[in-house]
Amino acid sequence: VDLLLCCHLPDRQHRAIDALADAVRGGRIAERRIDDSLERLDRLFAAYVRPPHPIDSNSSHH
Repeated sequence: VDLLLCCHLPDRQHRAIDALADAVRGGRIAERRIDDSLERLDRLFAAYVRPPHPIDSNSSHH
């Protein structure tokens, strides 16, 4: 799994992040595994995610 979506309240999001960090610190997940996932996600976003178009503040189409 390279990407985990946790769309709950901020407290639950923080607990999920803390659990992942604890797993890395405890050796249950290798730090290299996280680095590999980040590299794959960087390539994915670079290939498919475009930055949003700037909004023309002078336009009447808001």
